[in-house]
Amino acid sequence: MIFETHAHLDGEEFDQDREEVLARVREAGISHLVNIGSDIKSSRRSLALAHRYDWIYAAVGVHPEEIRDFYPTRDRQTQEQPDWADRSYGEQVMREIRQLAQEDKVVAVGEIGLDYYWVKDPKERKAQIYWFQRQLALAGELGLPVVIHSRDAAKDTMEIMREAAKEGIRGVIHCYSYSKEQALEYVRLGFFIGVGGVVTFKNGRKLREAVEAIPIRSLVLETDSPYMSPEPRRGRRNDPRNLRYIAGRIAEIRGISYDEVVSITEENAMRLYPEVRDGRIG
Repeated sequence: MIFETHAHLDGEEFDQDREEVLARVREAGISHLVNIGSDIKSSRRSLALAHRYDWIYAAVGVHPEEIRDFYPTRDRQTQEQPDWADRSYGEQVMREIRQLAQEDKVVAVGEIGLDYYWVKDPKERKAQIYWFQRQLALAGELGLPVVIHSRDAAKDTMEIMREAAKEGIRGVIHCYSYSKEQALEYVRLGFFIGVGGVVTFKNGRKLREAVEAIPIRSLVLETDSPYMSPEPRRGRRNDPRNLRYIAGRIAEIRGISYDEVVSITEENAMRLYPEVRDGRIG
């Protein structure tokens, strides 16, 4: 059975056929699925979805690209920039994240982290760091693992996660995209590495090198559905059935069988989410 550790099946991309997709996903042998929040609305939807299906669990949090959730104005069309120094509204948002995170079937705080790809304003980057650290602290307080997003922010993410590890915070570096050396450092700190469709891409060399270098007991499978479809499905809507392509590519890289990859990564995911493993949730 395959453990899907990262999907966004609550989104509008599945509004027309969500139930049919989920039925096919189960038929394909997906044993457990963690649906990931990226802002307050999607965190609420993730929790609602988890309550409807006993094999689905939720993560709640605010993604760095959704940082405006912490500020009164979220209109992406406006030219007006938030006052990044004003955190008063954000405290209300943090209270809701805390409330959601304590709900039954929530297994992680995420997707949280840093994304500097589009953001060049140092004040906005500083705001990302602040709310990232606040959500990390919440996860530590509640004893929940974290789901980390990091894009074009390798140095700052590593520094923050080193400090988080000292506080006993654990979790997964989602959609890993950095060097094998950094992957080994994250593993040393106690984090899992999330491997998705990029491992099948022609330009996914860095991820394949990381998959080859780190202990297989530190890998978990993810699709990031509906995004990042693996080859040969690239360019189409992704869903968790495509985990078979990801597991197959890992098997080739590691020189082991597909079944071994599925079994080991399921065991890894159960260690990442011990409440699921021990039947203490849901």
